[in-house]
Amino acid sequence: MHWTEPYFENAYIKRWSSGPPSPATHAEAAHLLVLLSPAPELPLLDVGCGDGRYALALASRGSRVIGLDASRTLLQIAARHGAATSRSPRWVRGDMRGLPLAQGFGGAVLLDSFGFFDEDDENASVLRELRRILVPKGRLVITVANGTPILADFRPRDVERRGAVVFEIQRTLQQRPTRLVEAIAVQEPSGITHYERRQRLYSRKELTQLLEASSFVVREVSADYAGRPFDEAASSKVVLLAEAAA
Repeated sequence: MHWTEPYFENAYIKRWSSGPPSPATHAEAAHLLVLLSPAPELPLLDVGCGDGRYALALASRGSRVIGLDASRTLLQIAARHGAATSRSPRWVRGDMRGLPLAQGFGGAVLLDSFGFFDEDDENASVLRELRRILVPKGRLVITVANGTPILADFRPRDVERRGAVVFEIQRTLQQRPTRLVEAIAVQEPSGITHYERRQRLYSRKELTQLLEASSFVVREVSADYAGRPFDEAASSKVVLLAEAAA
């Protein structure tokens, strides 16, 4: 079993639990729509949508949205949140390496959901699939953790608390390519469960090269969706706006 299944089906929501979209998420969604500038008649795709907060926020602003994720648990949570709204996305369970969707999307977002596969070509296949389903000049916003400050201030151990749940995290780094590996012990009143989380760390240059190799043109690089300038040494995230080559 790949590490993503037990982690995203069980541990993720305990570690990063969230309810319906917050005001901050709605504000970010407004910035995302400015970046994407989608044709109003075309749908948007949220890849790796998780519990759906960005998909729901985008849909609340009038966009037709499809949220795709591999986790049944997270999609069920997304659907519950969407049931309380007047405009809910359509939820699709699928593998981002082989999207079960046809071309015809005006834009897509891939937010903090890239680099989780073991082989670089598997990660690259996600971008190739996004290029396939986007119409020419359709835009993609992709966000990843900026690897430079993580490596500069590497923390081999952390303890996180979420109410009665304690997460003990042991981190190691793999090189060539650079990958962050977390061994996570989740302590609950009912007992301790162990998980793993693995993420490829990309630099802005590496991510730009991957997008260009997948027939995208990178239009902007920033530190957040509002366009704050990206600082390689200090920004926690790198946000790239890419356009599907005609």
